[in-house]
Amino acid sequence: RATEVEEALAKTLQGFHGSRPDPSMFENLEVMAYGSPTTLASVAQVVLKSPKSATITVFDPSVTPAVRDALLSAKMDLNPEVDGSNINLYIPKQTRETREEMAKVVGRHVEHAKHALRKLRKAAMDDVAKAEAEDFPEDDAQREKDIVDVLIKKATERLDKQHDAKKRELLESPSAS
Repeated sequence: RATEVEEALAKTLQGFHGSRPDPSMFENLEVMAYGSPTTLASVAQVVLKSPKSATITVFDPSVTPAVRDALLSAKMDLNPEVDGSNINLYIPKQTRETREEMAKVVGRHVEHAKHALRKLRKAAMDDVAKAEAEDFPEDDAQREKDIVDVLIKKATERLDKQHDAKKRELLESPSAS
């Protein structure tokens, strides 16, 4: 399950980009379509026309207003222009302050993932304690606890590496790309 937490964080972090726009920065954007939340990737295709502009082609034109609303509320400083079932976007250059704010948001996502790991650890430790109460040998219980601790520690280190890499990417100066 720790791997699932790591994979979920990696997927979330794909949406954060520094000075280089990428279509994946829109993939996890939540759109209210057909009465329920869904990702932008499931209702539209994003194509970068240049480093400063993108076109979003919505598969079902009735969802276009919902996609536009999602883009406006995404706090990405976008001004979507609807053209039929297409939405044209100008992608503003990221300021240092914007990239620093994104780095803080990334940090919050990492903390949520670490919290999920701590909950997994607690559940595993509770299971071992329960087994120990039911005549599970004390040495074996301690061995299981040590294994859980090592696995969670390694998973936490991998989360920290993801965080450091994403933070470096976000904070690198635009002239370096």
